[in-house]
Amino acid sequence: MFFLFVWYSIGKYSEKESGCFMASLKIDLSSIKKTFSSEERMQAFIDQEKNKDFSLPSKYKDAFTLVGKKNHQYLLTGEGKDTIVYIPGGGFVSHPSYYQLQFALDMAKRTNARVVTSIYPKVPVYSRDAIVSAVKEQILDLQEHHSIYALVSDSAGSAIALSVLDELDLNLQAVVYLSPNIDLRYESPKQKDLEKKDEMLAFPGVSMLRDLYKGPYKASNPKVSPVLLNQLKKVPALIVVGTHELMLHDARLLRDKYQRLQLDCTYHEVEGMMHDFMFYPIDQGRTYKEKVFAFLQKHRK
Repeated sequence: MFFLFVWYSIGKYSEKESGCFMASLKIDLSSIKKTFSSEERMQAFIDQEKNKDFSLPSKYKDAFTLVGKKNHQYLLTGEGKDTIVYIPGGGFVSHPSYYQLQFALDMAKRTNARVVTSIYPKVPVYSRDAIVSAVKEQILDLQEHHSIYALVSDSAGSAIALSVLDELDLNLQAVVYLSPNIDLRYESPKQKDLEKKDEMLAFPGVSMLRDLYKGPYKASNPKVSPVLLNQLKKVPALIVVGTHELMLHDARLLRDKYQRLQLDCTYHEVEGMMHDFMFYPIDQGRTYKEKVFAFLQKHRK
């Protein structure tokens, strides 16, 4: 999901310095956990992010092209004839971070595809319907000029992705959910238990962001918690999640739904890993990032 705290650590260490990175990451995750565990701190962060314009970090100026106007923007990278749409997480409140941009860039290079990263409207100014509508408009616009073959999402981006898949008739070949945040009811005892293991996310922070996102709907409405949708698109899916994160609950529910519907789903549950671990320059992160790219290549016609 988050946040600014992690952005800076990613760039400090080379891949050979994973131990140093992990030590710094744990400190950063502890700071994030404190923010999520406090209503006052979370509100301060929401106020800080409110109406913030997206700006490309200087190191990515030549790697991405920013298209569109505020609240209807996306990033283009890669030159392949086939297109992957990536909907990044950020708790519905934050724009893509360094590690998400690097993931998009790596995805384009590894798959030889064009990758489109959505810069969608954010809470607290916008809520669910406006956010999902903006992403749908982006995709419909892209379809006029690009052949979209896959949809990739992480964390809160997966709630948006599932809604988009439900509401648009897309001819996709693959979908990917990374640490998916798709059961926003937050009422399961299992979620409460997982909160204790999660080094990053906590209540009441996730609930505050959910309340801003859901708009006029109840959290139990499939528009807000799309894991409750009755049907899923018949597209091969990949789910990757860590065992030490709040979203393990969501990922298992989504896996079970694919299985009940007898749909093609590859599921990886990685022991001891934190939220969005596949983005980090650690052994498990690199391994499962490659699994994502291999999956996208395997299902490309």
